[in-house]
Amino acid sequence: MDSVISQYNRNYLEHLIAYNRILSQRNALLRQIANARSTDQSSGRNEGDFSTMEVLDIQLVQHGMKIFEWRKEFIAKLQPVFNEFYSVLSGGVEHVTLEYESVLHSKSFEQVLVDAQKKDLALEYTSQGIHRDDLDFTINTHSLKKSGSQGQQKTFLLALKLGEYRLLEQSTGKKPMLLLDDIHDKLDADRVYRLMELVCKPEFGQLFITDTGTGRMHVLFKGRGLPYKVFEVVDGSVRKLE
Repeated sequence: MDSVISQYNRNYLEHLIAYNRILSQRNALLRQIANARSTDQSSGRNEGDFSTMEVLDIQLVQHGMKIFEWRKEFIAKLQPVFNEFYSVLSGGVEHVTLEYESVLHSKSFEQVLVDAQKKDLALEYTSQGIHRDDLDFTINTHSLKKSGSQGQQKTFLLALKLGEYRLLEQSTGKKPMLLLDDIHDKLDADRVYRLMELVCKPEFGQLFITDTGTGRMHVLFKGRGLPYKVFEVVDGSVRKLE
C-alpha cells in the first residue's frame, strides 16, 4: 500500500516519512526508559520521559490517522478492480477476498497507544499502530498463504499488480510501464493466455516481460498485431532477436 499510494499522493508520503521518524524516536525513548530502570534499579517514574512520550504519541496519532484513512480509501478502490482481474485470470472458478487489517477499525489510535504502553515498555518498541497493519488474502474462504497453490498465489499477485496499475493510471492520468517477471512460472497455459489477452488491450501501455524461453515470447505476441522486440540475455550479454 505504501509504495503504491506514495506514487500518486505526495501528502501520504510526507505523512508516512514523518510517522516513521516519530516512531523511531518513540522506540528510542522506550529503550532509554528501560536502560534507565535497569541501571538505577529503581521503579521510579521519570516524568520527563513520559511527558516526551505523550508528545510523541500525539504526533504519531496525527500522522497515523491520515495514513489510515488514505489506506482505507485505497483498498476500497482496489477491491473491485482486483476482483475483476482475478476473475478473468482464473476463468471465474475461484472466489478471493482482499481485506485491510488494522486495530484502528475498532479502536481509536490514542486508546491503542495507551493500552499498549506497559507492553511497549517491556518490549522496548512500539507494538501497536499503523506500522503493524496488514492485508488479509483469502481464496474460497481459506487463507491464501496456507491453502493456495503456487499458481493461485501468482494469479493473486498478478491481479493485485493489474489493480494497482489501474488505480495509478486513474490517479495520474498516465499509463505506467507494466513489468511482468517470468510469466510462465507457476501458471498454466490457460492463465498465461488470459493474462496476455488482458495486457495486450489498448488500455495498457508499454510492457516489459521476462521469460526463460525465447521462443514462447514470439508465440505470445505473434498475430496480435502489436509491435514488440525480444532480447536474449546469455552470460550477461544482451542481443536482440529477430
